[in-house]
Amino acid sequence: SKLVIYVTREDLEGIANREIIVDGQSGAYEVSQFNKVADDVYISSFKVELVGKAPEQFSQVVKVEIK
Repeated sequence: SKLVIYVTREDLEGIANREIIVDGQSGAYEVSQFNKVADDVYISSFKVELVGKAPEQFSQVVKVEIK
């Protein structure tokens, strides 16, 4: 599955090497790609795509932490 999030410049720095925790589970998702240019809709935010195995239910709200 693919999870798209928008992060600040500070969160974007070194994101490929940082731990991504989704709903309390570390390692369930990894960074697929990210934009180094701010998003044209979400000004001053950067788009990050995470990939992981398919959840039981799609289209739900999840908590994402970047450490």
